[in-house]
Amino acid sequence: MIVEQTDLYTLHLDEQTVELMPGLNLDKLADSLATAMADGSVVRVPAQLSTLDDHMALVRPAQAKVVYVSHQSVVVPRIGKPSD
Repeated sequence: MIVEQTDLYTLHLDEQTVELMPGLNLDKLADSLATAMADGSVVRVPAQLSTLDDHMALVRPAQAKVVYVSHQSVVVPRIGKPSD
């Protein structure tokens, strides 16, 4: 068994959270959220609901009091060879 460090990013809208897909352009997401907060529109956010599923979350950040993205580095055990 090997361990690898991975980065997790989560979008927080008040008490609701959406785990973001790896590799998502955070600058583009921030711009989309800022625009949606100003005009009340809905943003499609690539979300990961489990390690196997990819989904789109539809969020309306203008209705939230607090909107932010958090980052967490975690160590994940894996079976097999280290990835390059």
